[in-house]
Amino acid sequence: MKRSTTAVVALGFLALTATGRFLDVRPVKTLVAGAKLVFVGRVKSVKPSGITTSLSYPTWEKVVFTWLRVDVEVLEPIKGTKKGGAVQVAMLSVDESKGPLPMINAPGMLEPKEGTRFCSFSRRRPRRTSSHP
Repeated sequence: MKRSTTAVVALGFLALTATGRFLDVRPVKTLVAGAKLVFVGRVKSVKPSGITTSLSYPTWEKVVFTWLRVDVEVLEPIKGTKKGGAVQVAMLSVDESKGPLPMINAPGMLEPKEGTRFCSFSRRRPRRTSSHP
């Protein structure tokens, strides 16, 4: 038992030293360069999109994720937007009325509420590999 625990800890340490960190944190310049839209905005409205998905993972059994449709007013345009413009953003949330709670090691989720401010980076869509338009 002691050897298997030591092996797991050693593998975890090796993975950490190989990547240097638990999260993939990128410089802001890289995020802006790879984004189509970058802005600071204020949430004007939050509505469910009607799109949900469930996920079964060892610590998240039968959790239901819901996509929210969030209307945002652009306060500070940085790239690809204009001040006062409106952008509709999809945000993923956990439907707490369905599934077991609390989740162990739950993912970090933004909770958009009217008036909340966010800095948003919208990435480019991946290029299609199909020859069809």
